[in-house]
Amino acid sequence: MLAKISESVKNNVMDILLVTALVVTLTVFCYYVNYSLLIPLFLLFLALHLKFCGKGTYKSFLNLGLLLTLIMFTAHIISEYTAWRLPTG
Repeated sequence: MLAKISESVKNNVMDILLVTALVVTLTVFCYYVNYSLLIPLFLLFLALHLKFCGKGTYKSFLNLGLLLTLIMFTAHIISEYTAWRLPTG
C-alpha cells in the first residue's frame, strides 16, 4: 500500500509531521520559560503565508524566526536586568 504513494505525497506528509513536532516543541518551550504562547502560532502563520505565496524559502523562514528570537531575547534581557523601579523614600 505504501509503495503506491508518490514521492511528493510522502514529502508532504513528512513536512506536516515535522512542522507539527516543531510547533509542539516550541509551544512547550514557550510555556516553560513563561513567554507568550502566541509566538509559535505567529511562526506557524508566517510559515503558511510564505509557503502559499510561493516566495518563501526555508532560508527566509529561518531568518525571520531568528529575528523574532533576537527581539524576544532582547526584550527579556531588558525587562529582567534593568532597574525600572521608582525610588523609595
